[in-house]
Amino acid sequence: MDEMMEALEAENIRLREQLFLAKSSIPEEYGEDLAILARAHMSEEKSFEEAAEEVARKYAHILRPPAKGIGMRPAADDDADIRRAMGLI
Repeated sequence: MDEMMEALEAENIRLREQLFLAKSSIPEEYGEDLAILARAHMSEEKSFEEAAEEVARKYAHILRPPAKGIGMRPAADDDADIRRAMGLI
């Protein structure tokens, strides 16, 4: 019975962490990484939510979604640009 309660508590904690991350502005692909870092920064005085916010502020430059625009085109476009510049298209 104790093992079942521990398993349920662990699942509850994991689901609460996932819900917090889903509601935050963290890109989905970084959610698990942020959760791992936040767990490492937790203490008796600091909740998961506080630790996650601290980690997100500290590593904001990494957690930002990738920029779009010049220089971010797929490789196929680069070949087309070269052919166009050489007058082959």
